[in-house]
Parts: sequence; structure tokens; C-alpha cells
Amino acid sequence: MKVAVEQGQSEFRCPAATGSVVSRQTATQTMTLSTTQVQGSMTLPTRNVSRDVASARSTYVIEVAGCSRKATYQVSCPEDGGGCFIVAAKY
Repeated sequence: MKVAVEQGQSEFRCPAATGSVVSRQTATQTMTLSTTQVQGSMTLPTRNVSRDVASARSTYVIEVAGCSRKATYQVSCPEDGGGCFIVAAKY
């Protein structure tokens, strides 16, 4: 929510603007990573090592209001909560 509130405060030029979470949606994506096995300086192309990696992201809709202005931001965050970014804004 922090990234949306800071964006709203900056756009509105209103440090008193506050935010509230309107909705939250979580999606999990699984992908398979494959790498060619290397032994010393030789590459063994016939044997691949694979592993599945899952990543979860949450998308929040956050309403920010203050100083007679209001905006709604869609924010995407990884599972650990770090590196959130604004995907869309509606004024």
C-alpha cells in the first residue's frame, strides 16, 4: 500500500492523503527451469537438469484520498511484499 499512498501524496501534493485496500487477488505461477549439465570444461547436452519454480504475486486495488482528490491504484507485489509497483491508475 505504501507505493500507492506515496504516489497519491506526490500527485495530489497532499502529504495528508491516506490509502485503503479495496481488494486483493493472489496468483501463483509455476515455471520449469532447465539447464544443461556441465562437467569440468565439458558440456553434456544430452542430460538436462530441471526444477520447478513457483512464484506468487498479489495484486491490490488501493484507493488514495486527500485534499479533495481521489485516485485508485492497482499495485502488484511479490509474495515477500518487497518490490511492489503500480500497474495502473484511475483518477
